[in-house]
Amino acid sequence: DFSVTAFGLTQSFTGVTDILADGDDGDDVIELVGVIAPADLSGGSGNDQLQSGDGDDTLSGGPGRDDINGGGGADTIDGDDDD
Repeated sequence: DFSVTAFGLTQSFTGVTDILADGDDGDDVIELVGVIAPADLSGGSGNDQLQSGDGDDTLSGGPGRDDINGGGGADTIDGDDDD
């Protein structure tokens, strides 16, 4: 099972094979805890915090001062000059 918490709400999912999360504009926190499914995380514009799980993930901070941390998989991290 996989749970997503955002805007004060939590939604559970089953059978998750991959994850796509896009924070869009603004300061975002996207954390994958205990997740082995591969993920594509994008913070968008803003000062974002991205933390991937144990899958082979792609993390893109976008414009802004971002804190980007890969997990236990073979991750690809894309930052810019401020990251």
